[in-house]
Amino acid sequence: MYSMKGMKLQSAMEYLMTYGWAILIIAIVMVALFSLGSWAVAL
Repeated sequence: MYSMKGMKLQSAMEYLMTYGWAILIIAIVMVALFSLGSWAVAL
């Protein structure tokens, strides 16, 4: 039998795995756009 704490930990891990990747990808895209924009301004 799973305890409530185990269930909460598992759902928290699934939440992080689902949204963590999306946030990571968005962060990388934002940094890429920012650095490209900086290069465009510098040029």
